Amino acid sequence: MVERFLEQFPAIQAASMDPRLKKSMEKDRLQRVSDEDFSKAEQFVKVTKILYTSTLCVYAERSPTLGQILPILDKLQHHFTVNDEDSSFTKTIKNTIWNDLSQRYQVDSIRQFLEEGTALDPRFKSKVADEVWTRLEEELIRRTPGQIQYQQMEHGLEERAGAGDQAQSSSDEDKEAKALCP
Repeated sequence: MVERFLEQFPAIQAASMDPRLKKSMEKDRLQRVSDEDFSKAEQFVKVTKILYTSTLCVYAERSPTLGQILPILDKLQHHFTVNDEDSSFTKTIKNTIWNDLSQRYQVDSIRQFLEEGTALDPRFKSKVADEVWTRLEEELIRRTPGQIQYQQMEHGLEERAGAGDQAQSSSDEDKEAKALCP
């Protein structure tokens, strides 16, 4: 909306100078918009445009994934880092926005979930810390023995149910499960 105002401001200002218009409050307000105000509006649009782009990035995907959240937050953190050449107005905007964004996704369980989702997303898997891969590996190992036991029980029930059908060969999954168990 601010960007659209900036685009249309010269035309609005020219139209408000038309002598056929009666002196009104809107004309006075437009005349009070200084170059400094216009400059601040331009700075605001420049700083906040990445928020719009980030929203479109997630929204435009056919099936957005949680693996996108942390990489986008990293880019936003980099963008909202205050630089020496930033004006005080820009510094204030950047600090305010980043202070709000940095409070999000700080609960350990949610953060770990997002990290694991990012690791499993092929677009971002190389940008994940080794500890995340270790955590995923440990979780997979923790769940695997239970899964193998379940498959063995299921296979045992199938054998009992089809005791007369001895000619049927085991599937590759059953062979792998038997090979892994002691």
